[in-house]
Amino acid sequence: MSAVEARALSAPLLSPSRVVRLALAAGLVLLGVHLVMNAASFRLLESRLAGLVTAVVFGRDVHTMTAEPVFVIQRVVGDDTTWFAFTLTPQCSALYFLIPLTFIGAFVLASGRSTVTTLLVGIVAAGALLELINLVRIEALVFALLQGGSSMFGWVHDTVGSAAMAAGFAVALIVFFKLGFFGRRDRRRRAPVSGARHVRH
Repeated sequence: MSAVEARALSAPLLSPSRVVRLALAAGLVLLGVHLVMNAASFRLLESRLAGLVTAVVFGRDVHTMTAEPVFVIQRVVGDDTTWFAFTLTPQCSALYFLIPLTFIGAFVLASGRSTVTTLLVGIVAAGALLELINLVRIEALVFALLQGGSSMFGWVHDTVGSAAMAAGFAVALIVFFKLGFFGRRDRRRRAPVSGARHVRH
């Protein structure tokens, strides 16, 4: 048997933890693909949630569509001519930012730069933060409509709303990497220091 063959036969197989890591990474990729394929259904859930929150926060009559990601609100109570429809387009959905997050998480997990637990915590925390920020943005648009009409709604939607989601995505990435990646690296850096021997000269 040659030396090359001996090294090939003695090469270690994938450890169980590595197999689990790769399987979860593949699961995150499949989750991202599933979200892409079912984006319309996700936006429908978002519109229903936004409609419920709008009704509670502003105390207005709100109706949500059953087949489209749309909810309508009555700008002036009792005036049936003031109904306004909010449509959650793909650009208005948190899914626009959640999908890249799943692929980033899959890459970090497969590369072994984070533990499974910390990475999953980071993904869940960042995803929840993105959804919360988007919900606040939608409620800010409702407030702008009720207070300033369609002109103020358009301005807030095109400027403040877009900037808020971009900033929110940046913050979510910081949360994701801090919880799921950098925290582990910091612990690994501190480990040799705590176990180092002090030698007197």
